[in-house]
Amino acid sequence: MKVLLYISLFSLLQTNAIAKDGNCESVDIQQLPVFKSLLPSDVNRLMDRLEKLESDEGEVIIVENDRDNDMYFISEGEVECYHEKKPKHSVKTLGPGDNVGELALFFGTPRALSVRIKSKKAVLWKLTKDSFDSSVKDTEISDDVILSLLKRTYSDEKTWVNLPKMTFADGKTHASWERPHTHAGKFEAYVPSKLLVKDLDVQAEKVLKEGGSYKHSLGGKYFNRIVVVQDVEAPVKAVLNEILDYNNYNKKVPQTLESEVYNTKSNGDVDTFFTRLKTGMRGFSMEFFVKSEYHKKHNSVVWCLDYEKLSEIDEACGYWRAEPHPSFPDEKTRLHYSVDMSLGSNVAGCVASYINKKAAND
Repeated sequence: MKVLLYISLFSLLQTNAIAKDGNCESVDIQQLPVFKSLLPSDVNRLMDRLEKLESDEGEVIIVENDRDNDMYFISEGEVECYHEKKPKHSVKTLGPGDNVGELALFFGTPRALSVRIKSKKAVLWKLTKDSFDSSVKDTEISDDVILSLLKRTYSDEKTWVNLPKMTFADGKTHASWERPHTHAGKFEAYVPSKLLVKDLDVQAEKVLKEGGSYKHSLGGKYFNRIVVVQDVEAPVKAVLNEILDYNNYNKKVPQTLESEVYNTKSNGDVDTFFTRLKTGMRGFSMEFFVKSEYHKKHNSVVWCLDYEKLSEIDEACGYWRAEPHPSFPDEKTRLHYSVDMSLGSNVAGCVASYINKKAAND
């Protein structure tokens, strides 16, 4: 499951000038390490997509709680941030070299404050989420860069639970038991009978023997799917019991805040569990409904969203496969697992990638 982040152009361009339509405007966006990490080819594409705005005093460029996802770099003049309930009280003032709106661009969150032009004139450069995503083609933004932005933004661990969720087309922002999901499935389901990684090489076996996890990308049309293989010091049955213990995920699975099974079904070799989960990590909390099928014949569990209920993520599916360890079949388990997730179009591609990888690794 790229993530939360951006660019410091001076190290790549060796200048603080942005050329646009024959003009140069001084812009300093060094504060965001993601931009600093971009390759020159991506920087050039991004520069071409920046939109110059010349604004007058009092003009509002961002409205509190709106769902637009533009980010602004201030070149000239000043802007002030304020709450709609107290429009005359300025929370903070920003000037040349500052930026505003990165949370909306990367996370798709509603605007936390309104922003208006404070000086008589101001020059800003606008970057949209679509422009960012379409510009970053050659750079693999590291997880450390994304995490650094999260840590910079959310200093209080309690704030992640209260962060606004994604908004649906009808303006709703919360999961619902009564309403169906926005679609009936977009991803191709995992196949319970299929072992995703059949033959491990010497290096992979070495990693597992040393207690580590081996990660393998499926590639092709499944390029987003990473399979993690891990040896567990417990027999297969015990491992599967832990996986299926959904009511207690909030007590033992990292970042799981709430968990409850709301329905079960059994049909011969397949047991089905319907579970409500709420997960949280810095910057995100998501409530969603999952349908899991335990295929006893294959010691596997495949899951997807319960599309009869409305989840706060766009799409997700996953896979568990518990195999007896090749050397210690009665004592240890070789566990394969994978997750594929989409947070929706409001979230920047690099952020969605990070969340996907985080989900697989945890």
